[in-house]
Amino acid sequence: MTHRCLVCDTPIAPFMTFGPMPLGNGFRRPGDSAPEYRFEMEPAVCPGCTTFQLVRQPAPEQMFHGEYAFFSGTSRRMGEHFAGFAESVRRELPAKDPFVAELGSNDGIMLRNFARWGVRHLGIEPSANVAEAARAAGVRTMVAFFSPGKAREIRSEHGPASAILAANVMCH
Repeated sequence: MTHRCLVCDTPIAPFMTFGPMPLGNGFRRPGDSAPEYRFEMEPAVCPGCTTFQLVRQPAPEQMFHGEYAFFSGTSRRMGEHFAGFAESVRRELPAKDPFVAELGSNDGIMLRNFARWGVRHLGIEPSANVAEAARAAGVRTMVAFFSPGKAREIRSEHGPASAILAANVMCH
């Protein structure tokens, strides 16, 4: 089977394999004897566009669900980083009615800044539990996997985005 780049569709090949790996942050409960989901973790660098990526992506439903373990907001340092990054994005936004979308917005740690500034925003987050934390923090968030159809739906409802953000979206 030929694998293709997720960005430019050039054929790619792994440069190494880690073998069957469990998902990151997949903490098991004591006594849980069910088989743990594993996927072949094989990184590649696309010769066409130089994007680093995994050759085989884990099933999205296995990674993102109602018991997703990682909340970005638990890290003070991440909060500081995203606040600084959000400020740099804010300086580039158009003055009239900007709209910011974030893919994989987690608990809204970055979009909280835009909400505080009164900037129209939307987080697209596939894990319901962290999306709920974002909503509780005042961040407008939809629970969904991002896809071409979802992009059309968002554009139809909100208009084109002034900025599309995606941080920490290469899964492991």
